[in-house]
Amino acid sequence: MLTPTTPNCSASPTRQARRRSGAGTAAGLKVVYGVWMFSVVLLWDMLVAIFIGNRVVLRSFSNVLPALERISGVILIGLALSVIAVNVLQLSR
Repeated sequence: MLTPTTPNCSASPTRQARRRSGAGTAAGLKVVYGVWMFSVVLLWDMLVAIFIGNRVVLRSFSNVLPALERISGVILIGLALSVIAVNVLQLSR
């Protein structure tokens, strides 16, 4: 196992964190990433607004909404129970 004190370790934890944070990425490439993400999110938001404004989509969504609410409720209850279970297991150690 390589640790920061091992001679074969190529980078310190601080250097590795900087590398993961994008400190070595060129500014121009970061701008391209930012423009790309802005464009994709804007396109997605516009499509959602267009579809929600469509009466056919709105009607079909309202038909499916009760099932979606039940499914999301079950998922949230499962998530809450898993958080409780993890905390109880950690406290019992």
